[in-house]
Amino acid sequence: MSPKVVTSRDEIAQAAFEIVREEGHEFLTVRHIAERLGCSTQPLLYHFKSIEEIRQAAYDLAEEFRTRFIMELSGEYPHPMLEVGMRYLRFGHDEARLFRFLFQTGRYSGQDLLALNDDENLAPVIDVLQQVAGLDREHANLMFTSLAVMAHGYASFMANNSMPFNEKLAKQLLINAYTGAMESARMSQEQ
Repeated sequence: MSPKVVTSRDEIAQAAFEIVREEGHEFLTVRHIAERLGCSTQPLLYHFKSIEEIRQAAYDLAEEFRTRFIMELSGEYPHPMLEVGMRYLRFGHDEARLFRFLFQTGRYSGQDLLALNDDENLAPVIDVLQQVAGLDREHANLMFTSLAVMAHGYASFMANNSMPFNEKLAKQLLINAYTGAMESARMSQEQ
């Protein structure tokens, strides 16, 4: 009878996520995960076929973390869309390693920009835009994409360059982008 494997699949995924969050995705190796867990590499390769499977499990946990981070609204801002945008920017600043892992490791290679709106986590956000702006789904998606590109750009600057978070500027940029995107979407819908 072979010995029981003590380290679980969930523990391995959690350790991989923590390595990415604390050190960066460049440090995500089977050996480094095993060191963190205090075990040999054997249990990791028992539960996962490859480091790519472990990377995917860490990615899934990082996406769940990002969604909670962004969508747990506190009412700090007068408009939910403004708060979502501010929290997204905060995520790029506060969780730079996770931001880079999620968005700058080639995960979206070959995907159409508008196809990213098909993420089920975005449905409530796009629903709100549709209602608030009085848009059909297609134009609400287009408006969201405009806002997302702007917010993602600013978040990328912070995540990649250790820029400070300028709340006043961030808020004004988001308001400007929201106002412009809404006006553009409404004009496009009327044509």
